[in-house]
Amino acid sequence: MSLDATPAGRPSFLNRAVNLLMRPKAEWAVIDAEPASIKGIYLSYLLIWLAVPAMCQLIGQLVFGVNVFGFIVRPPLFGTLVGVILNYAAMAAWIFVFALIIDLFAPSFGGQKNAVQAFKAAAYAGAPSYVAGVLYLVISLPFLGMLAWLGLFAAAVYGVYLLYLGLRNVMKSPADKAVLYTLVVCLVGGIIGFVLFFCVGLINTMAGAGAAGALAAQSAAQSAAMAKP
Repeated sequence: MSLDATPAGRPSFLNRAVNLLMRPKAEWAVIDAEPASIKGIYLSYLLIWLAVPAMCQLIGQLVFGVNVFGFIVRPPLFGTLVGVILNYAAMAAWIFVFALIIDLFAPSFGGQKNAVQAFKAAAYAGAPSYVAGVLYLVISLPFLGMLAWLGLFAAAVYGVYLLYLGLRNVMKSPADKAVLYTLVVCLVGGIIGFVLFFCVGLINTMAGAGAAGALAAQSAAQSAAMAKP
C-alpha cells in the first residue's frame, strides 16, 4: 500500500463524518472520486476520530471507574493510560489490516483491487462508531452504561451498512455480490480483530498488575520505613 500524503481539498474530518451519517450514498460517491492516500486519510481523518473514543474512555475510567461485575473499581492512572494508548494503536493498525482484507477479497465479489480505495472503505465506514465513542464517558455507570452499550451496538450496525455502500461505490462490487462481500470481510476482519484485541487485553492486564505490584511494594517500603524507631 502507498502511504504518500493526500492532496488538500477534501472535507474536514467533522464534515466528512456528518455527511456519511446523514447522506451516505452521496458522500460515498464523493469519496470514490476524490484523490487520496493512506497517509493522508490517517492524518486528516482517522487518527483524529480514533482519539475520540480513546480520550472518552480515559476520562470515563478515571472519573467514574470501571464496572466489574456490578462493582465500580478505580483503576490506576498509569495502567489506564497504557491501556488507552494500546487500544488506540491497535485500532489504527486493525483498520489498516481490514483494508488489506477488503482489497484481497475484492476480485472474488466482482470488485476492483485498489489499496487506497480499500482503505477508504475501511476508514470511513467506521464513522458511526467514531462519533458514538463519546459514550465511553458513561459506559461504567449502571443505567447509562447499558444505554451506552446499546448506542455503540447501533453505531456498529450502521457502520456495517456504510461499509456495504462503500464496497459498492469505491470497490465497484455489484449490488448482488456486495452483501456477501460485506459479510465475508466483516467475519474475517472480526476474527483478526478479536485475536488482536485479546492480545492487547492481556498486555493491559499485565501492565495493570505490574503497576499494582509496584505500588504495593512502594507502600510496603514506606510503611516499613515509618515503622522503624
